[in-house]
Amino acid sequence: MAWRLICDRGQQVWKYLKNENSTSIDFDKENPNSADRVYRAYAIQQNYKPLDIDESQYETLKIPIFNEEFSVSAVKSVLNAINYYSSLQVEDGHWAGDYGGPMFLLPGAIITAH
Repeated sequence: MAWRLICDRGQQVWKYLKNENSTSIDFDKENPNSADRVYRAYAIQQNYKPLDIDESQYETLKIPIFNEEFSVSAVKSVLNAINYYSSLQVEDGHWAGDYGGPMFLLPGAIITAH
């Protein structure tokens, strides 16, 4: 008896499988949540691409209420964070992995900022 996350066309559904006889060892091998650090390291190694942004492009993204140095630094930080999280996102659109820490807070922060 086990639960499995079924991902199909962008929809994630937890399905209870009555006849599944798997041990926790098998579950740990196939579930990225059970070893989140390993999963993140692998996902970043496979998917991460450095930002290809010319320094002059940051000028158009400056935040007018802050001084120039802080504004450019803030924009770079946000773009790097977006780039990092996009490298962790799986093909169907969800973020596999542990739902704790920043991954727990990120959706609320994005919704609030939007």
